[in-house]
Amino acid sequence: MGRNCCVYSSFIFLLNAIVAYYYNYFIYSYLFVLLFGSSIIYHLNYNIYTYIIDKTSVISVVSYGGYLFFYKIFERKTELNNIVITYSSLVVLTFLSIIYLYYYGYCYNKYCFNEDINSSQIYHSLLHVFASIGHFFITIL
Repeated sequence: MGRNCCVYSSFIFLLNAIVAYYYNYFIYSYLFVLLFGSSIIYHLNYNIYTYIIDKTSVISVVSYGGYLFFYKIFERKTELNNIVITYSSLVVLTFLSIIYLYYYGYCYNKYCFNEDINSSQIYHSLLHVFASIGHFFITIL
């Protein structure tokens, strides 16, 4: 069950690809398609090569998403209103949740790094969901 839940949760990245494409963020959309593919491959076949490919896709999406987020907030001079503040807060909250689940979990062998493989995979699936939600709000911001 554990490994499969990460495969299944990877499909959420296709929703990000579709939404990004709809909003004419074609590079972002393409990066999410790559992330979807690398995530499926990694979660079906854990090894150093699939890990590197998946991490490269993750870094690409996070970098482009960060660029887009800061561009929309600072460069585009987005008018601060309740929607922008709410969406931006959700982006930051999901980002901090991911940091907590992944890096705090790494340091203390919890969450995504739990010794119980089923628990770790469930938390990793939750990480996929949080990431998707955060990038969704970056796209529609």
